[in-house]
Amino acid sequence: MLHADAAAVAGAGRAGRDRLTTDTFWRGYWAAHGHRLLRTVDGSMPGCDVLRRCAPTGRRRSFIEVGGFPGYYSIFARTRLGCRATLLDSYIDREAVSALCAHNGVADSIELIEGDLFCWKPRHLFELVFSSGFIEHFADTEAVVAAHARLARRGGHVVIQLPNFRGLNGLLQACFDRPLLRAHNRRCMDLSFLRTCFERCGLRVLSAEYCGMFNVWLESIEQRALALRWLVRSLNYLGNRVVRPAPSQLASPYIVVVGQKR
Repeated sequence: MLHADAAAVAGAGRAGRDRLTTDTFWRGYWAAHGHRLLRTVDGSMPGCDVLRRCAPTGRRRSFIEVGGFPGYYSIFARTRLGCRATLLDSYIDREAVSALCAHNGVADSIELIEGDLFCWKPRHLFELVFSSGFIEHFADTEAVVAAHARLARRGGHVVIQLPNFRGLNGLLQACFDRPLLRAHNRRCMDLSFLRTCFERCGLRVLSAEYCGMFNVWLESIEQRALALRWLVRSLNYLGNRVVRPAPSQLASPYIVVVGQKR
């Protein structure tokens, strides 16, 4: 059972109230993506190299993926890192997760927790706490980082990955998908700001970096106008084949921060 001080509880409560999305939003989002959920998890996803470096060793190899439905990283942790994996999300389609596990040959089940990060009380703490595309959907970033930190054992790692909308990709979203952009807190997409949040939450920052090959994208791109699809493909071709920029705020699609529980 976790024990948190009053300030931490108050911060978690604020973060829960300051969500930039709703459960209805996510049900609709995943319903629209249902036919594309089934995929082979091969370790090529963004952030897998970082998880390999932080993989727990020894007898207790516990991993939790926060806000991670349908559980791609949980499957990666189970099959590639040898961890006992837990998936926590406010929305979970259990049949979809079962189908994904079967497709990837995961014989023993991943623990599924359908609940709120800010209310859920785990039975034990974790060696590796991870989320991807989660914290930017809240206004109070520090409270969300603190909620991650409360799940980690002393000496355990917290790895948080989020999209970078402060560069070219954000400009594309601003031009062609403002509703989606409004569901993201761009203030938190800053390395210095994230470092400060981690430190204030009792996490020693091991790395904070822009990462990933050049990539701009739009949701449901296959349903967009032909000219817009051509524009996105052309930008990605130029970025990956011609310019090949170094990781930076302007060009990188992702940010990854790694902290260790003090």
